[in-house]
Amino acid sequence: MFSKLKSLREYFRVFLADNRLLFAGIRQRRGAKAKEYLLRRNIHRLEKGLRNPECRIPFGQAYAGQTERDFETYRSQLPPAIADWGDHVLAEYRQRHANPELPVEAPADVAIPLDAPDYASLRAAFAQRTSCRHFIAPAPAGDAIAEILHDTRHIPTSCNREAYRILIVETPEKRNWLLANSIGLTNFTGVEHCTVLAFVADLAAVNHPRDRHVPVMDCSFASLLFALAAQSRGLATCYLNWPIRPNTDRQSRVLLNLPATQKIVFCLLVGHQNPALSSGKSPKSGRICKV
Repeated sequence: MFSKLKSLREYFRVFLADNRLLFAGIRQRRGAKAKEYLLRRNIHRLEKGLRNPECRIPFGQAYAGQTERDFETYRSQLPPAIADWGDHVLAEYRQRHANPELPVEAPADVAIPLDAPDYASLRAAFAQRTSCRHFIAPAPAGDAIAEILHDTRHIPTSCNREAYRILIVETPEKRNWLLANSIGLTNFTGVEHCTVLAFVADLAAVNHPRDRHVPVMDCSFASLLFALAAQSRGLATCYLNWPIRPNTDRQSRVLLNLPATQKIVFCLLVGHQNPALSSGKSPKSGRICKV
C-alpha cells in the first residue's frame, strides 16, 4: 500500500511540475521567441491556403491582419530566410485577395519535378539500422555532424514552428552529467568516442495545452532523419532515454543554460560502431491494423 501511495505522489509531483513548465511557455507567448513561433505557424497556415487549388477568397481573416502587424514589428528579429519567406507569402496573400481569379501556382523551386527517390536503398537503411552499444575511436568528425544537422532542417515540423533545439554537448562536465543522468547505458563500451546530442523541446511554442505534444513530435522527426543520415555516412547512433524527473530537468536547465520553457526529451549518441561486437537485431512485428 505504501509503495502505491509513493508512486502516486511521484506521479502527481511530476505531472504538476510538467504543467507548470507548460503554462510558463504559454504565458511567455508575448516574448520575441514565442512570437516567432506563432508567426511561423500563421504564415504557414496562409501558405497552405494559397497552395490549395480550391482555396476560397477571402480566407484567414481571423488571424491574417494580426499576422501582418506582428510580422512588421518582429521582422528585424527573424532569421533572414524566415523573413524573406514571410515577405513572399504575405505579398502573395495580399495579391490573391486583390485578384481572387489569379491561378494557384507553386513556387518555382517546388514546381521543378523531383527525381523519384530510391526506395530500395531507403528500405535497406530502415532494415540495417541498429542501436549501437559499442563505439570505437576515432570520434566522428565535427564537420560531418554539422553537415547532417544542417540537412535535418528539411524535416517537416508541426505548422512549421520548429519547436525544438539540437545541442551538441562538447564540454566534458556537461557531457558526463548528461550520460550519468540518462537511462540506457548499461553494457555500453567506448562511450568516450562518441558525440552526444541533446534534443530539447521548447514549450514556448505551445499556444494551448492540447498542443503540448508538438515539441516532442518535432524532436522525434529531427532525430529520425538524423539517425538515417548518419547511417548513410557510416556513423552509428543510439537513443538514450531521458527520465521525467523535475529535479533533473531543473539541473539540466542550469547546466545547459536553457530557458525555463525548454526541457530535454532524449539524447542521441553518434559514433563509429565496433564491427567485432554485435549490437543485436531484435525482430520488429509492427503495430499496424485496420479499424
